[in-house]
Amino acid sequence: MSIVRILGRLCCPWCLHGTDGCESALRAAATEWVCARCTRAYPVVDGVPDLRFPGMNAGSQDEHAVHFYEREYSGEGYGRDDQDEHVRPLERWLADVAADALVLELGPGRGALQALHPGYVGTDLSVNSLRRFVRAPSFASDAQRLPLRSGSVDFLYTVAVLEHIPRPERSLAEIARILAPGGTAYLAPAWNCRTWAAQGLHVRPYRDLAFGQRVHKATIPVRDSLAWRGAWAIPKRILRRAAWRLSGRPTPYRYRTLHANFEVYWAADSDATAQLDPHETALYFESRGWSVLSPAGMLGRIFHRAQALVVRRPPPKHPIGRDDETR
Repeated sequence: MSIVRILGRLCCPWCLHGTDGCESALRAAATEWVCARCTRAYPVVDGVPDLRFPGMNAGSQDEHAVHFYEREYSGEGYGRDDQDEHVRPLERWLADVAADALVLELGPGRGALQALHPGYVGTDLSVNSLRRFVRAPSFASDAQRLPLRSGSVDFLYTVAVLEHIPRPERSLAEIARILAPGGTAYLAPAWNCRTWAAQGLHVRPYRDLAFGQRVHKATIPVRDSLAWRGAWAIPKRILRRAAWRLSGRPTPYRYRTLHANFEVYWAADSDATAQLDPHETALYFESRGWSVLSPAGMLGRIFHRAQALVVRRPPPKHPIGRDDETR
């Protein structure tokens, strides 16, 4: 099935994110897609439209990330061929999603989760990821600037991706924008990526490390323990939730910026750019009127560790009809 089937839900990323926020239509051809408004052309590579935002700054972290992922996905050593721990949960959440719905995966990587729904479409920052590993309809894009019309996606899922996005708050805002009213998002990043991953301190031998790195490595067993992490995280979560309850306003998204290693891939998450907290992410959506479907309950969110966060956009308000007015 061709990506052209959802052409009406896609739009020019430059007009949408680079100029006046216009959701301009695209015209599809075999070798390029062209914006009907600004006439900017986007190449098609092995059947994959490259709709990445064209205004990326030279030398920026975004550009380094593009080069890194294109290089890694041109080989065989990066990413996972299976995501078995997410297959059954996703199948349950997708069971009630209509066959003709648009189901979007952000960052399919090696395509382990592409066969879960007939309405699947994948989008990744890496063209090599999509043309080599994804057989379903797909397009390349930046998750911080998605080329999709507002309210055009019925279900979205993303696994081990959001922690690799330099400005994750932009991606959350984009997810909120593109999901249709009543739409659901299944968010499963690697929560709370460790600060030492970029240097590979947990996998490199002491003899290869400088003195300061050795001291840092020696403290990892303590700092990575559940007791240590819980002692820091749980009071913060309680205070954040209390502050939101008092203010009643949407919360800003708080996370820790990490220094990603785009030169040497030591181990999983050495290329992570952000340390994300699941409670903070739940609070971002909850404070904006969204339903948090999983984990359930306030305590479940405060003690949330590794599982996926599932949120649902509020459905459209039922218009008051003549019958309602007379009741």
